[in-house]
Amino acid sequence: MNTNLGKTLSVGFLSLLLLVCLSACGAAETTPPAETTPSETSTELPKSPELKLNDDGTGTYAEIISPGGNTDYLALATVYFHYEGDAITSVDSVRVKAVEGWVSIQQDTELNAAGISYNEERSQAAVPFTYYASIGSGMAVYDNIVVVNLEYREG
Repeated sequence: MNTNLGKTLSVGFLSLLLLVCLSACGAAETTPPAETTPSETSTELPKSPELKLNDDGTGTYAEIISPGGNTDYLALATVYFHYEGDAITSVDSVRVKAVEGWVSIQQDTELNAAGISYNEERSQAAVPFTYYASIGSGMAVYDNIVVVNLEYREG
């Protein structure tokens, strides 16, 4: 991806990028590389999106995701990052947690660090990652993108 493109991304473009990724997401059978957790059976979904900024310059951004827009399978993706003022300085990792529909899901993901794109002010970051989950027929690989947005900050 052209590095200048990351400087001109807008919220609309990032949303379009997310939709394209979700529609192209495929699943391939594989062996789970780490610990998995079963879906929760809660009727109340976690707050999404949820931004938490800590005084030490670290933060998290959590958002409900689904493979290819299939709302029968929901997960909570949490992006861990560093920030300074109104700018995201680095993205450290992404973890996912089963919310609805999944038989199991691997919490740790593979972060595509080279694919992270920031807007010019670095208040937004499109964070691509890969996770492993099962809907009952073996573990499969899923790709997704979460757009971290410091503009969601309260106050």
